[in-house]
Amino acid sequence: MVDSEQVYCDLLCFLKSKNGKVAVKPLKSSIMDFYKVEDTVVAKHHLINDVERLQLVQLLHIPDRRAGDDRASRVIDDISTVFTSGM
Repeated sequence: MVDSEQVYCDLLCFLKSKNGKVAVKPLKSSIMDFYKVEDTVVAKHHLINDVERLQLVQLLHIPDRRAGDDRASRVIDDISTVFTSGM
């Protein structure tokens, strides 16, 4: 029996389906308009934890805490970095 945990995240599914098909700027804008900052932070943590657990790729350091007015934008940039790092 395989002991695994699957977490489904709408934001990550949306980003994965649109990645490479839609320009980065409008994609980022639509994510920021539709999702709360907290949702993006949760999605980022799920993604980073899964990549590290599965050892899919060696990630560069991606900061856990992002603060400020453009927090959502920087968190989405972090998620995009993971997606484009060879996954």
